[in-house]
This record gives sequence, C-alpha cells and structure tokens, in this order.
Amino acid sequence: MRGDKGYKRYLLVNLGNTNCQFAIGYRNGYGERTSGFGLERVWSIPTEGLNCDVIIQECRDIITELSQKGASIHPRAFISSVVHKKDTALKDALLRLLRQPPVFVSPSMDRKFLGRLGIKKIDYEQAESLGADRLLNAIAAYQLYSRRNVIIVDIGTAINFDCLSQDGIFLGGAIAPGPFVSKSALIQHAEGLYDFVLSDMQTLTDIGKNTNDCLKIGFIIGFSGLIDRIIQYLSSQMDDDVYAVATGGGAEVFSRFCKEINDHVQFLTLKGLLFFSSMDLYLE
Repeated sequence: MRGDKGYKRYLLVNLGNTNCQFAIGYRNGYGERTSGFGLERVWSIPTEGLNCDVIIQECRDIITELSQKGASIHPRAFISSVVHKKDTALKDALLRLLRQPPVFVSPSMDRKFLGRLGIKKIDYEQAESLGADRLLNAIAAYQLYSRRNVIIVDIGTAINFDCLSQDGIFLGGAIAPGPFVSKSALIQHAEGLYDFVLSDMQTLTDIGKNTNDCLKIGFIIGFSGLIDRIIQYLSSQMDDDVYAVATGGGAEVFSRFCKEINDHVQFLTLKGLLFFSSMDLYLE
C-alpha cells in the first residue's frame, strides 16, 4: 500500500534535549482529507553529538535506498526543535540532502496553517515561547482524538502536560522534572547508589528488599503519583470528561502504573509533524 501512487513520503525530525529522532512518514491526501498515514522508519541520534556530517551520514543511505525502490522523499523536510543551537546543522544537512530548505515548525507560524490542522487558538502567554514539540503533540492529539478534551503527557527530559479542548484550543498545561534526569542527578550526587534501568520494571515488589528495588519503587510510584495528581488537577480545570494520552521515552513504563492515563501513543510529535506536512500544499 505504501508504494501506491498518491502516497507522499517526508523526512521528519524531532530534535529533543537528549535525542534527535528521524522518521520517514508517508501520507495520502491533505489535512482533513488525509486517508492514510504512518511512520515507515524511525531512528535516533544522541543530540550531544549531532552535527551536519553525522546527519548526512545517518540519512543518506535510507533516502537512497527508498529512491532506488521508487519511493522518493519529498524535497521539503519538517522539523520540530527545542535545541536551537543545533538548528543550523540540521538546516545545512537537509538542504544538502534534499535540495530545499526544511520547514521548522513554530507557534509563530501563520495561524491559518494551525487552524487547518484543528488548532483554532493558542491560549498561552508569550505563545512564541511554546515549544514546537508541545504544539505538534496538540496537532496530533486533535487529529487522533477529535471532539475530545485531551491532556497530553510527554514523558522525556521533562514531563510536559498540555491541555487541548475539544474545539481545538490549546489551553496551556504544566511542566515537571522528568524521571531520567532526576535519576541521573540522584546517582551522580548520592554516594553508594548505582544506576538502574526503569524500563526493567514490569511489576512492583511489595517492599524493596535491596537498594536497586527500593530505587525503582521510589521512582515508579513517585513519578506515577506525580503524573496522576497533575492530570487530576488539570482535569478539574477543564470542562467535561478528559482523555489523557502518554507519549515520550518514559510513556511505556509509566502508563502501566498511572491510573489516570487512558492511552499510550508512540512518536506523537513525529505524527504531529506528519500531519503538519499536509500543509506543504499551502507552503509552496
């Protein structure tokens, strides 16, 4: 199906504080007329080592392989970035690869583009300071859960809670420290504690009987409680029923333990970029 005539493929980039995600997304149609979409490939590079040569090396072979199969990439890439010191490297690399400058998604873009994707209003002081990832998560949530009040919980370096009304108004939200940064800080500053892997937690023991289990219980129960409590608070400020969606690197782990999480969606920001790519018709 994804090789059928009518499908377009885009290079999508989600530049975060820890990792830079790349994806090849496919789509058929525009905006609300999109009849099929998805992510064919997703890969990542640590943000710290990101530069123009690394980006070209990581992307060129995949783009060439797809081209040889007759599945060419649209010359305009779409980027979400919250690490702006790396923007130039991304822009230069993608310009060399695709021969057109990429589009950096920003809340300051023309509101007509956002409106066509369901975001009717950004009710946020200094809207230009809103991270592109938060805006794209809202776009994806509106497209996937239209006519519902949604709280998006993006669990990464920080935990972003973003509230979207059923009629497409971005209402704001909350930001809390993320579990992975907190874990690294604790291990670094507390003698006698050793690193552990949160994703190993499938079930919880009743009471921790060793330091490793005690740490895992503290982090899982502690951050699950934080997430649930903030969702409860934000829900109380919104009208009608609220649907909470988890995404980000920590979503798979914490969605198993959070009582207030209704759904877990992988790569929500990248899917928001794919929906936004339907605006290429208007950006020509």
